[in-house]
Amino acid sequence: MNQISFTPYANGELKKLPDSKQMQVVEALTEIKQSALDGKAHRGVYGVIRRDGKFFYRMRLDDLRLYFTLHDQILFCTHILKANSITDFAFRNKLPVKDEHLVEQDKNFWDYLDSLNR
Repeated sequence: MNQISFTPYANGELKKLPDSKQMQVVEALTEIKQSALDGKAHRGVYGVIRRDGKFFYRMRLDDLRLYFTLHDQILFCTHILKANSITDFAFRNKLPVKDEHLVEQDKNFWDYLDSLNR
């Protein structure tokens, strides 16, 4: 890709990561080739999600999930999410993603999930 840009949300999540992990994220995004995203060539490497009329690509990087879009040869990283988190689940299933991190931090939420297993 010629240029990579981070949304304010993704940039905030990137800054929370250790420096070495930040470098891995940037390196992984820089190595993406336009040809790898064209047609069916991306299958098995990048997931594709249609959300709000846009196509988002999903890339796995260790315990992170990177979501990005393409516009005029610019890769926009929109979300950097922890694997198997509620926010990742919500994004993949086209649910609102705005405040899921607050739900995860609420003790009542975890108590409720624990009660389902009893």
